[in-house]
Amino acid sequence: MTTPDVDIQAFLRKHLDGLTPLGSPEPLSGGMLNVLWRIPADPDAIVVKYAPPYIAADPDSPLDPSRLTFEFRALDIFDVGGELASLGLSTVRPPRPLAFDASIPMLAMEDCGDWPHLGDRLQRGDEAVALDRGDGEVAWDLGRCLGRLHRRTLDDAEIAARFDNSPIQEMRRDMQYASVGALLERADVERADELGERAAELGERLTQPGRCLTMGDLWPRSLLVDGDRDLLRLIDWEFAHYGDPIQDVAHLAAHLWMHAHCGDAGTRRRTRAWGEGFWRGYADAVASVRDDLLSSSAARDASLHVGAEILVRTVGPFREDYLYEDCLPEGQKVREAVSAAVDFMTNPPSLEALCMGAFDSLPDP
Repeated sequence: MTTPDVDIQAFLRKHLDGLTPLGSPEPLSGGMLNVLWRIPADPDAIVVKYAPPYIAADPDSPLDPSRLTFEFRALDIFDVGGELASLGLSTVRPPRPLAFDASIPMLAMEDCGDWPHLGDRLQRGDEAVALDRGDGEVAWDLGRCLGRLHRRTLDDAEIAARFDNSPIQEMRRDMQYASVGALLERADVERADELGERAAELGERLTQPGRCLTMGDLWPRSLLVDGDRDLLRLIDWEFAHYGDPIQDVAHLAAHLWMHAHCGDAGTRRRTRAWGEGFWRGYADAVASVRDDLLSSSAARDASLHVGAEILVRTVGPFREDYLYEDCLPEGQKVREAVSAAVDFMTNPPSLEALCMGAFDSLPDP
């Protein structure tokens, strides 16, 4: 990734004049859309994120830099004094924003340190020590926090207007949903055209105004876990959008399934605990509005999303730097994943089963 020519020090002097840097900016790895640095500083280190007008990992792919504006709005609305500050739990919240300059655009935020992301935790092997409170309980906190977000922002016109993140939704439509037909055809799936049309229709529908504020990118690398203190931080909110709750619920379900598929018996136990805990917390939080929040097609749409996400991560544009990167495209592991994606799209389970029981049919690790 090419480091962009941006003046971080000028940004810090203008917006954080009380900060005393203790060293040069340290590039952080792991970002695909944006470029990140850690700034050693007194009193505390901070993280700075820059959004170029393209995908940082692929400069030939343009991407609207307004995505960072939506991330700042999301962090700000959860921060102390923000409209949604009361929705966070003592254990689960986003990082705190410190400064933002939309003209660059550049965002400074709280540094969460070197906490591992959930994907690292899930793949640690049988010998891994569980959190004191148990993976399921931390996942319950996550589900409850997300459910409270969806419930509180349901049909909120003011928040809908502030989080119309159309550029990101259009990018997802084109790269995640519209590609399904071609990916299935390449894999010689008989119903490729039909399933591709259904996925493309879902992607188009998800560009329209939705029902609640969604986090938008709820996958293991957006979940930093401090196992010693049972804390979780939700990072990378640039996909935040007033949309459909299934994009959050199904996105996590898809990635939990992939981690279970690629992991050993210990990974599968932890993955099941996270899936079950998350769904129980979420269902409890939205119980009073569940019928209104989740449409009659929610289970079908969620299963389409799960199938589409598995495909783009196994045989599609987001295969690199993820679980199936080292698997042969024609190998057994990828064939199993493609088959599961098709099954999700043709035989949609309930939302509960999608989160809690989608691992039952997995082949032995």
